[in-house]
Amino acid sequence: MGYDSTRYHDGRAVKPGDILTSEVQASVIFVNILGQYENVVNSYVKVPLTQDHFDALVSFTYNEGTYAFKESTLLRKLNTKDYQGAADQLLVANKISDPHTCQKIACDTVKERRSAERHLFPS
Repeated sequence: MGYDSTRYHDGRAVKPGDILTSEVQASVIFVNILGQYENVVNSYVKVPLTQDHFDALVSFTYNEGTYAFKESTLLRKLNTKDYQGAADQLLVANKISDPHTCQKIACDTVKERRSAERHLFPS
């Protein structure tokens, strides 16, 4: 449960050992924080989007973080109307940090997520 949230709706960080007691609690947190990611996409994207584009970008921003989105090559390409280039950038962000080595490593789960977002982002 928790939809990979790293923060509660009030901004507090999720800590190791925190437990959500129900799917409803997880859903409430998700709904309460989703708007901040939607707002970032709405604020920084300067070109027309389809609903699928928007959904893919919100998903990406939710998973990668608002700073990563704002500073991304994906956003730069998108704002120059390079939809294909932006879509292809979704597949580039497919790594996670290994907590033991601090190195970026490919992650199948993240690859699958980025592929699903890319599928939502027709050029």
